[in-house]
Amino acid sequence: MLHLSYAALAVALYLGIYILENLRKPMGIAYVSERMDQTSLASGLSVESQAESLFAAGIALLLGWMSTRYGVGLGILIVSAICLGLGLLLKLPKESQVLQKS
Repeated sequence: MLHLSYAALAVALYLGIYILENLRKPMGIAYVSERMDQTSLASGLSVESQAESLFAAGIALLLGWMSTRYGVGLGILIVSAICLGLGLLLKLPKESQVLQKS
């Protein structure tokens, strides 16, 4: 019964991350395209896409390991918490800070 509550919480956190990711993606592309030279924009977006794929592969490995070690529900919960923590720690600089450095 305890694992069922972890699974429900894990699904809720996963859905939250999925919604945030789909809201974040267009903003990330706009952020990159505003700051890059238009002649190298395709390369910049390609690098961004590759970095995202590499991060997703790392998260998938971590999720598999945590799920094997602690069970699926708790594994998803732990990985979701790690992603949430990373999301709170890793932020883009505010627009005013970017303009001051230029």
